[in-house]
Amino acid sequence: MPAPAAAASLVVVLLLASHVSPVVAAPAPAPAVLGTRITLSNPGEVVIGTSVIVTATLETLGGNPVVNGRVTMDVNGLPARASRTDATGKINFTLASDYVKQASTLKIRVVFAGDATRGPSSALTTIVIRPATIDVVTVPAVVGMSISLGDQELV
Repeated sequence: MPAPAAAASLVVVLLLASHVSPVVAAPAPAPAVLGTRITLSNPGEVVIGTSVIVTATLETLGGNPVVNGRVTMDVNGLPARASRTDATGKINFTLASDYVKQASTLKIRVVFAGDATRGPSSALTTIVIRPATIDVVTVPAVVGMSISLGDQELV
């Protein structure tokens, strides 16, 4: 009769083993997202027709450059350019000549949408486009001489 007792204990072991829960590994925590900031430099004011370059610097809040970050620039609310930062976190945006052919104020917005490890940031600035001035000097001086410029007559 020893054989039946051994068979019974084997059954008990198999039943206990079937109720063991599998071990599931917890998901890895998401990487921390670093805060970023954009600083802008621009000429502030330029005369009509002058080349305008806006320089954006993208860095973490710790001051480290964000390399190869995709940055966009809007002018007066409309998309103007998009490019990537260099090894120092900088990018130079040259404004198209269409933006500087008449006196106006340009509202520039530069945006970094963020990525898997760095958060979004943006910066705003304005550039004033001043009208050009022309000084006309006659030698010898002629008082009351009129000068035409396009369809305007100046005295």
